[in-house]
Amino acid sequence: MSQRSTIIMTIQSKPVERPLASPFVANVMNPIIATLLRSPLHGALSSSTIVLSFKGRKSGKVYNLPVGYYELQGDRLVVIPLHRWWKNLQGNVPVTVWLKGRKYTGVANATQGDEVTISALQQIIANSANLMRVYKIERDANGQPDANAIQHVAQSLALVRIRLTTT
Repeated sequence: MSQRSTIIMTIQSKPVERPLASPFVANVMNPIIATLLRSPLHGALSSSTIVLSFKGRKSGKVYNLPVGYYELQGDRLVVIPLHRWWKNLQGNVPVTVWLKGRKYTGVANATQGDEVTISALQQIIANSANLMRVYKIERDANGQPDANAIQHVAQSLALVRIRLTTT
């Protein structure tokens, strides 16, 4: 296991290795990427990345995080967070989203471990070569993603659903 990784324990108590951003990425690159995504130069990054802004539950600090997203049902964005910041978004929390160069408001709700969350994660992971590579999910004899491996990983991940309320 690399030094820059963290362990997430699954329901079956088997570890899932997850990448951990370096301090350079968090402190230097994230603000640059967030600025680009809010500018007219957003084009190259906007197809897979948004800026998610929210207040910390305890600190009240405003966070502006560039995060990868997936679209489900048009007005619903889904984010699979790599760190614990998602806990700030439990329980229908107001957020601001910069999506494809435009600012939106919305409501985010973070969940982990329930069947609906696991099912959504299984669907997203099975259709994302990048996530399959990140979580080391192999293909079965028929060339399909290993369903058991996807379920194992999905049980350990959080999911943030964002419903956009204004355009």
